[in-house]
Amino acid sequence: INAVGFALSPDGNTLVFRNERANGELWIKRRAELAATPIPGTAQSWDPTFSPDGRAIAFVQDNKLKRVDLSGGAPVTLADTAQGGYGGEAWLDDGTLVYVMPGQSAFRRVSASGGPSTTVWRDTSNMGGGSGIPQPLPGARGVLFQYCGSGCVTVSIHILDLKTGAARPLLDNVEGAWYLPNGYLLYVRP
Repeated sequence: INAVGFALSPDGNTLVFRNERANGELWIKRRAELAATPIPGTAQSWDPTFSPDGRAIAFVQDNKLKRVDLSGGAPVTLADTAQGGYGGEAWLDDGTLVYVMPGQSAFRRVSASGGPSTTVWRDTSNMGGGSGIPQPLPGARGVLFQYCGSGCVTVSIHILDLKTGAARPLLDNVEGAWYLPNGYLLYVRP
């Protein structure tokens, strides 16, 4: 599960969060350890997301999509333009990430090892809204995402089919949604 400021590992044993008191740096807290520790090279970062195996995280820093292995090493840039804060990314189980472009009106997809990215959806509604906080669906078949329409007066959850590139509304008046391994959908109403 990931949100704007934190992510929970797939096995539920590790939490990564944005520490506002430490220059927006990402910190990691493992269940077996007493204290959280900073992840080097992640100052002023947003939207942490775990890899499906829980060994790495992706995040947005300086409007770039990056990843870092939790066993150590420096962050690696995967894409040069990404939206942090209300933006974010979803790490799919096929080894790709879907991320929000600046302006929050398009999603792109890139390999978790880097390389060229492709646009998978663009909002053409001219509704004056924004899209963000994508959440992966199993089988890399799509993502759930938050859509803020009419100048963010309304918020809903949409589903993007990555095979067709079509997005459609799923739940109105909902601020966040996550697909759970048991097939249920967890969501938050304001």
